[in-house]
Amino acid sequence: DTSSFGVGEWASVFATATNPEAFEGDEISLTGFVTPSSAGGFGLTRLVITHCVIDAQPASIPIGETADIPATGEWVTVTGVIRDRDGA
Repeated sequence: DTSSFGVGEWASVFATATNPEAFEGDEISLTGFVTPSSAGGFGLTRLVITHCVIDAQPASIPIGETADIPATGEWVTVTGVIRDRDGA
């Protein structure tokens, strides 16, 4: 059940899943801040804290196919569908 997944959980799934296409078509709604992407679109990013603030690590998922790309650093909520684009 992926209904409660956040950016960190989705980033982990996409980085480690042996069959990420199994999530194709899943609807999601996530909140994070905008980071640049070299592949078009933008990254939706959150900081994942395991123990304390000093160990914070960014987790990001790619967002594509959007008419307007928000400013870097802006907080946004993205609602959409998981799509596999040549393994990305």
